[in-house]
Amino acid sequence: MQRCLQFVGIPLQCGRRVQGNEMSVIFERAGLVVTARSSAGTVTVDMGGAARGILEQAAQYGLYVRLQRAAALPQGSSDALKMAEIRKISDWYNSGATEWDIPKGPRENPFIGEVIRALAAVQGTTEDSARVFAVAKAEKLRVSLASWCQTTVARNSAVAAILAGDTGSDEDYGL
Repeated sequence: MQRCLQFVGIPLQCGRRVQGNEMSVIFERAGLVVTARSSAGTVTVDMGGAARGILEQAAQYGLYVRLQRAAALPQGSSDALKMAEIRKISDWYNSGATEWDIPKGPRENPFIGEVIRALAAVQGTTEDSARVFAVAKAEKLRVSLASWCQTTVARNSAVAAILAGDTGSDEDYGL
């Protein structure tokens, strides 16, 4: 049961303030106890005494909210990009992870970002669309995104020219 409670990880942070019409509520978490405080009083929920069904429902709801937040990208973001964010979380939890938060890993290779921007210019599309295109091609070829980018620069003179600073003419660009 303790393992399940750690996974639930009640996603409230100490001192998180939620404001309503005329009332401000501060949520605090200490282990399995969540306390809501306002000028109208204090309410405490001790998840340690909750029934298994409640804990299961809390885990399902917490995961549902987590996935929704992952898909909450800026307006105009593609569905494929939103699904990629959701997939990161899914892959993390399906890996048997015991931590709620995904550890911050190394940032993406800057070369990949440069190639994606050049590819977007060549395709006449957004960076998000170019990234989805590149990821799909890399997955289809079963190579890393970095490897696919290197191959693309070597084989596509338009992308290579943009990376070299030569914008060329519009008719030079095509895949």
